[in-house]
Amino acid sequence: AEQMSDYLLTGAVQNALNMPSVTAEEAAVMGPWLKLADHLGAFAGQLTDEPIKAINVLYDGTVSAMNLQALNCAAIAGIMKATNPDVNLVSAPVIAKERGIQISTTRQEKGGVFDGYIKLTVVTDKRDRSIAGTVFS
Repeated sequence: AEQMSDYLLTGAVQNALNMPSVTAEEAAVMGPWLKLADHLGAFAGQLTDEPIKAINVLYDGTVSAMNLQALNCAAIAGIMKATNPDVNLVSAPVIAKERGIQISTTRQEKGGVFDGYIKLTVVTDKRDRSIAGTVFS
């Protein structure tokens, strides 16, 4: 009950068996990035009309120091919602694995024009399609 209360009040997830742990402090900082990862995934999923072979996620700058497992779950869930509206942060990686979708994550700290950004690439037999975004504070 205490863990559920923490999640509802602060967004913290601790000791979950099927979801990445996120502290209250991480949840506060990651919130906008989680939303961005989900939106990028949703957009990429809507543009994809053939079976997905791989999902490549690049994290650059400040976001690369965050909990990438949680961000990956959000991106994968966003993509999967295009074909399965019931998918969520917990089920998305499992469904991707069942479908044989390869997930790769790249972390780089180059920075550049933006303090941080996420680039999501969806790979199919016919094409690779990329979309990127950042969070402004």
